[in-house]
Parts: sequence; structure tokens; C-alpha cells
Amino acid sequence: MNTKIIFMGVIFSLLVLPSAFGFTHHAIGDWWEDLTNQIDEELERSRIGRELNRIIEDVGKVAEIASDFSNLASIVTSGITPIGIVNLAVQYGHNPDQLFGRFQERVQSLQSRHGEHLSNTEMAAALQSVLEEPALPEGVYMGGSCIIDLTSCPEEIQTPSRGNYYQFSCYLEGLVSKKKVNNVNRASCTANWLDAGRGSSVEIKFLADTQYATYAWERCARVILEHDEQRQFLTSRSTNCNQPIARHDIGDVCVVDYASCSYGANAQRNVNRVGNIVEGPITLSDGSRRRVYACAVSHGPFALNPAWRDACATVHVGDIEVNEFLVAHPEPSQQLALPVQQQQQVQQVPQLGRPQNQSPITSSGLTRDFVRLGDIPNFLDQVQVTAVYGQEGIVEIAPPSVQSRKAEVQQKLQHLGAYKEFNIDEIKENVEGQVLPGPLQTFFGDERIKIIIHQNYDDDLDYCIAITKGVISEFSSCSPGFTPTIKMETSQSVLESVESESDLLDAFDTGKITYNAVGLGKKIKFGISYIAFKLFT
Repeated sequence: MNTKIIFMGVIFSLLVLPSAFGFTHHAIGDWWEDLTNQIDEELERSRIGRELNRIIEDVGKVAEIASDFSNLASIVTSGITPIGIVNLAVQYGHNPDQLFGRFQERVQSLQSRHGEHLSNTEMAAALQSVLEEPALPEGVYMGGSCIIDLTSCPEEIQTPSRGNYYQFSCYLEGLVSKKKVNNVNRASCTANWLDAGRGSSVEIKFLADTQYATYAWERCARVILEHDEQRQFLTSRSTNCNQPIARHDIGDVCVVDYASCSYGANAQRNVNRVGNIVEGPITLSDGSRRRVYACAVSHGPFALNPAWRDACATVHVGDIEVNEFLVAHPEPSQQLALPVQQQQQVQQVPQLGRPQNQSPITSSGLTRDFVRLGDIPNFLDQVQVTAVYGQEGIVEIAPPSVQSRKAEVQQKLQHLGAYKEFNIDEIKENVEGQVLPGPLQTFFGDERIKIIIHQNYDDDLDYCIAITKGVISEFSSCSPGFTPTIKMETSQSVLESVESESDLLDAFDTGKITYNAVGLGKKIKFGISYIAFKLFT
């Protein structure tokens, strides 16, 4: 009898306990998810919490720390590393004492900047943010400067994304960041630039420890994180490669010193020697052509690589080099004509910048194959914002938007008296009353067009064009009542480079001028007319 009861009890347990365990496991999972959500919501309710939430990868780990450590406020003041912190440091591959010191720095920084003490949850988030960082040398912090030394890399090494950039630079400047290798964050140097050929933004990370690198072009580079080593490298960079160009991109301000050239009669004026970086094709001495980065000034583009420009010219790039050159070679003062009675009273003072009677000049007209800021698509402004916590606070490591680049470059050029103003009125004078080329008449013979023009430095321009029987009858700012039948889009550089009918047709054919019909009926008409247009062009 007892044996039977025991046997029935065992059968009941085997049937019921798995279901009970599954229910309990599901309940625990729900409870943990609820706790994680509560932690996330609590962080979002405070300034410090929101700041930390931006940089934390795993808020679930914050919930674990907050659950395991209820007295982080007292732990952070300890003079020795607590055993619980030691265990966490080992799990994440950190030196325990260094990690604890970084945790204490992080808490002190947050409390000092925000003027308030951290809650236990905020303390847990601060600790997790430090745990998720890679192990870094003393004095090196996320978001700080770093250098990628490429002097040991072959000049023509090929990678999927870097294109021609490294062909004129023996090093890159970047920001200290992290890269996950086998689910562990490793120290890296991140560099960003605009890929002119693809019209996209490039981000590339070089690991500080090359044993974790995958490709040959990663292993040949040396990442310099410590500031003393960076200064030492920069001091000797001229002996390393004699190409002191790094972290400079399309649109960045540059100076060409071509006063020693036979064509350098006006090279001492900022308006003639200050320009910005473009990318495009040049013809080499052997007749071949290659795409290069160049400093475009009023005389034309000068390749950044000294091997591909006149030996009499020198290019200076970046704020430091440009400012040093302009201070050492100030612009000659220009004596203005004054009334006789004032000439004895006024002393002319040399000034850096455009003379007061010098009006803005228009762009000197590079070929439209050269890429400038106005040619970079605006969708690059939708880059996801990336942030890390540096020594003093949040550091944005995402590349600046195209529009912010434009505004910064415009301000610098205006300050230096070298701003090249886009003369839209000149284009208006040249096109109004003109007859469209035959193929374009077929396509745009009687249309109302709204065209968006991407300027190299300023905000986009909206202009409206009316075409009647193949003749451009109006080219002006859009009035409120203008209803377009077609929308076009192009850049300042393209419009400035159109000098003939074939140039205009080529701009349409290569997509440098894009267009879309407005409304279903117009789209159907365009779908039919497009075939004819392609046959003609």
C-alpha cells in the first residue's frame, strides 16, 4: 500500500514539476524584463541618467549591478578595490584597480558637472559605462585624439572603402573609440571622411592591438593613443613621409603658396591663395589621369600630394598650418584712396582678410568632375549620432553633417577674405531667353520647374523656372503661387561648369542634374518621353 502511494507520488511529480518549473522560469523572465524596463525609465527621468543611457550598450547589466550592489555610494569612496568590483573587472578584461579608479573618476565628473549626487541606479549605470569601455593606457580616454600611422603600409594598398585617401597621407588623425572583437570591446582609433566617388560617408576603425586585426591593411597600421607619442610622431612626420596631411576632408580650408611660380604674381592675396579641398581628376606628366584631393584656389586646383603638383607650389592644410602660414606671410596692406583732408589723419593698418573695397568673387570654375561640398548628397546629414564618455563628459564621435561643414567653411573663408560667392544672378542673365537644346525641348518644352541648388557653403537655394515652347521665359526665386510640374536638383558646381549645350546634355545624362515629375499624369508622360530623350542624348 505504501509502495503504491509512493509510486503515484513520483508519477505526479514527473507530470507536474516540469510545468511548474516552466511557469516559474517564465515568471522570472517577465520579472527581470520588468526590472530592466524600470531601470531604463528611471535613467530617462534624470539628466545624469539620460546622459549615461546614451552610451550604455546593455541596460540589463545596469539592472544586475543595481540589484547586486545596494550601496555603491559608499563603495565608490573606498580606498581599495572591493572584491565585487574586482570580479566585474575580470569578467570584462580590465585591470581591477585601473577600472575602479576610472569608475571613481566617472562619478566625480558627473557629480561635478551636474552639481548633484548620483542615485544608486545612476552609480550602477556609471560603473557599467566604464566596464563597457576597452582597456586604455593611463591618461587616454574615449573620444580623445589618436593617430593612425600608415608609414609602414604600402602606398597603393587596396581596401574596400578607403579609395584614394591614403595615397597622399602617411597618417590619419582620429578619435579614440572601441571595436568589438569576439564580443569584447577593444581599443581602436576611428577616422571619418567623405568618399567623394561614392557620395557616402566612410568610417573606419583601426585596432590599437594589431593581433586582433583581420586584414593586412589593418595590421600594417600603428595606432598611437598616448599624447606624448603623438607629439613625438608629429614632430618627426616630415622625415616619415613629408606629407603632413591628415583628418582633412572635402571643403576644409587650405592655402596654396605659389608666389615662387611664374604665374604667382597675385599669390600674396588671400582671395587668390586661400581655398578649400576638392576631389577630382588631374592629368599627370605621362598623360594618364587619376582622381586626387586638391586645394582649389582662384588659379585652379593644386594636388595635395607634392608629387602631383608644380614643384614651385606648397599646400598648407588645416587650421594650424593655415594660420601659421598666414601669420608668417600676412596679406599686403592696400592703401585706399582718401580725400586730401583725411590723408594726414588716417594711418593704414595692415589687415588679415579681404581689403575693404574688394568685393566677393565668384568661383573660378573647376570642371564639374571635381567634387565639392555642394556635390555631396544631403542624406549624409542623417548619420546616426554616436557618443562616448570622455575625460570630462560626453564626446560626439560621429562625423559632422554636410550642412555643418558648409557653415564652418563659409565662416572661415569669410574671415580670411577668400569667400567665393555663388553668383546666381549671372546664371539668371545667361539662361533667361535661351532656347533649350533639341533633345531637352522634347522633354521640357512647356514646363514649370522648381530646382533645388546645393551650394558649396551656404544653405540650399530654391529657384523656379518657366519654359514656354522651348524658351526659358523665367528664372527667379520661387513665388508663393508657383506650382511646379517638375522638380529638379543639382549643385552649384554643376551649374557653374556648364558652358555649352553638350555640357548641359551631359549633366542630365550622367545624373548630375536629376528630375522628377509632379503628379501621376505627368509621371506617365515622362515615362514615355524618357525613352525618346535617351535616344536623342
